[in-house]
Amino acid sequence: MKAVKARYVSDIPAGASERELSGYRRSGHAIHLRTVEYRVGKEVIGKRLFEADGSLFYETPLRDDSPKDACTSSTTRAH
Repeated sequence: MKAVKARYVSDIPAGASERELSGYRRSGHAIHLRTVEYRVGKEVIGKRLFEADGSLFYETPLRDDSPKDACTSSTTRAH
């Protein structure tokens, strides 16, 4: 029997425009993940952090109807 992997569902809509705020880099022992901001119109609706290989590390939706923090490894919602 094949294991079924849970699929992460984003609160950021597919049509949102993206703007890179910072690229991935290492500075000594510190790792700075690539940070991308997402907008619908002029409203910032979320941010995502990406690993060096481009995989999603963390997402923060910023809309009023969304949770304030979302992580790819859990469904914890902060209120």
